[in-house]
Amino acid sequence: MKRALLLLLALLAPATASAYVVYDINCDNVASIRIERHRDTVGNITSYGWYHTVHFELKPEAAESFVRLRDATPKISMKYRDNSYLRVNIRIISQRRQLPLRASALTSYGDTGPTLVAVREQEAFQLAKEVCPALVPAQVLVEGRLVAPDPANPPVPEALFPPPTGELVYDLSCDNVARVLIVRLEDSFLGQRTPQGCAYSVAFRLKSDAADRIQPILNESQKIIGQNNATGAYSRKGLFVTAHGLPLRNDAPELKAHGEKSVNTLIFQQEDALATARFVCPTAPIQLIIPPRMSSPGQN
Repeated sequence: MKRALLLLLALLAPATASAYVVYDINCDNVASIRIERHRDTVGNITSYGWYHTVHFELKPEAAESFVRLRDATPKISMKYRDNSYLRVNIRIISQRRQLPLRASALTSYGDTGPTLVAVREQEAFQLAKEVCPALVPAQVLVEGRLVAPDPANPPVPEALFPPPTGELVYDLSCDNVARVLIVRLEDSFLGQRTPQGCAYSVAFRLKSDAADRIQPILNESQKIIGQNNATGAYSRKGLFVTAHGLPLRNDAPELKAHGEKSVNTLIFQQEDALATARFVCPTAPIQLIIPPRMSSPGQN
């Protein structure tokens, strides 16, 4: 009977290749936090001229256990903006909660602790605050020198990071989101493959009054403003979507398809899709739809 039970558990266990481990960073194991600003010309990141890294320096004993975990964890290939990155299959969380990462494939795992990537300065400070509010740095390291926030402005001045030229802005929150629909889709329609062979469409269904107000914005965003003579492709104004003032996570920014009464984004991992939905509005009902798989991961 015991052998039969062990065999059943083995059959139900997930495949090792797709399994991942988690590492929780918090005030108990983090010694210090460093935020650095980098020009986006040195990284595979489309931003606003700059992006940010947040390094969590672990306490000595925690760093030793982190390195042991890192060295014992298999590596997987992750894609970000058409480039492949070989990364250890570790998810960095805090207080048992998923962190709102926009480029998890670019996370690095050093000997002293993990380094996470954020685009805007505000996102970097938010990451630091979620992990340990007491250790949020007062300065940002910019090209080797420490820069203090301007006391006349909030610590993360949005003026440094305007939306892309020509794009209209719409902010999501509990004020305008009624519910969230998450649907798993095959990744065959993407310009890149995901390790698990699928992605998740996250549709924020708007309240009726918000849907009426956003329609003119959607209509305006779809107006053609130019044509590429080489490819024949048309360019449109686009819609720059934020959540509580931060850019809404979108793992495939080249794909933007908003509905008549919804604002949509695309996220590769189910856990990240759920975390994004909860970040926008923790109280909005979430419906998760998982259709049967049409193909195995990695197949065309």
